[in-house]
Amino acid sequence: MFTPNGDGNNDFFEIFGKKDGWKQIDVQVFDRWGEKVFESNNHNFKWDGTYRGENMMSSVFVYTLRIVYTNN
Repeated sequence: MFTPNGDGNNDFFEIFGKKDGWKQIDVQVFDRWGEKVFESNNHNFKWDGTYRGENMMSSVFVYTLRIVYTNN
């Protein structure tokens, strides 16, 4: 569970795995109304639950993740 409340536990949304096997990554996070609140193509991204410099309220979020592996 992602809980960005500053307690040091699960404060960031991130993906774990064998990243050296990834050629490309694209992640997008959307709020419940479909507005994109985060995106990254960095293998080591960490989202802290903010949007436009403000903390997001506790809610349901949807994400898409596209990974291309080094062997395509």
